[in-house]
Amino acid sequence: MLVDIIVFAVMAVLIISKLYKTLGQIDPSDRSSNNKREGQYFVVEEANLERKLQYDKETAEEEKIRATLDDEVRLGLDKLDNMLKDTEDARFMSHKFVHKASIALEMVLNAAYNGQISVVRKLTTSSALEQIKSICSVPNASKVDYAFIGFDKNYIKGINFAGDLCYIELLFEVESMYAVFDANGSLIDGMQNKVVKNIYLCTFEKSLKSASNIWLISDITKE
Repeated sequence: MLVDIIVFAVMAVLIISKLYKTLGQIDPSDRSSNNKREGQYFVVEEANLERKLQYDKETAEEEKIRATLDDEVRLGLDKLDNMLKDTEDARFMSHKFVHKASIALEMVLNAAYNGQISVVRKLTTSSALEQIKSICSVPNASKVDYAFIGFDKNYIKGINFAGDLCYIELLFEVESMYAVFDANGSLIDGMQNKVVKNIYLCTFEKSLKSASNIWLISDITKE
């Protein structure tokens, strides 16, 4: 009986030794690498989840805004969604577009009144550039004090298509302080130290075949 126990014990030692030589020890670097890969996986999954939650939030906000728009504008946005679905990862978010368009108009007005035409040129077509020059120029002006305050209103008025071009018309009600003086220091346009409101109708255009996300101002009028 004792002999059998000894034999089995020897066999167990030999089997364990064989397995140890065959499989080897777990390399600490392998364990670290596995942990790193698992960590990267969870980081990516968490980022994907955050993006999805953000997209769902933006989609819900977009639905609320579209419900307040005119039928023609809403149909235009639906058409734009369909035209972009093969090139865009997500639907066209009109509320984000209005926000970016507002920033563009603010930059254009500030630049135009301060004589920075090179900035205006980057954000407009050639025809819109001439319109803005006309809007912001005053005969016999020697000094222009312009301070952009903000938007009282900004929303999409219409959407049109011509081939692969899309035109989105927006209305902006802009609050600003604007005063123009002649060489003698006399006020010749605007009102000094007083906030005034002006309405701008702007059309932004973009080729839907273009990979660029830049929409240029192609038409602008001041009411």
